[in-house]
Amino acid sequence: MAAKTPNLTTGLSLGPTFPIEQESDFPGSHRTMFEDGTTQAWQTSSRKERHWHLVYAPVTTAERAEILAYFDARQGPYGLHYFDHIGLAENDIPVRFVGKPRSSWIAPGVWSVELDIEEVKE
Repeated sequence: MAAKTPNLTTGLSLGPTFPIEQESDFPGSHRTMFEDGTTQAWQTSSRKERHWHLVYAPVTTAERAEILAYFDARQGPYGLHYFDHIGLAENDIPVRFVGKPRSSWIAPGVWSVELDIEEVKE
């Protein structure tokens, strides 16, 4: 039932539904506010990280099982896998899962599954 969009994850036969949310962050950025209202900001890293929120909906019970098996096979947030080249970036992007998949039961046999992934700098 899920939209047959270009696969975003190697080895998974279905793609997430659009739009796909993306955030960019500089994790080494710090900001301090002083009592007089002034602030001081600095960076300890110039490395930028990207995060994506993927939604697979609507999916059948079998497709949900496939997504969860894919997550489990890669040890959840502790493993690595790669995006296929699909236009989110010029090159394949190494990513990892962040947290756990979230499932919502929409109707009998119909689900929504949400996954969060983040870019991994090698």
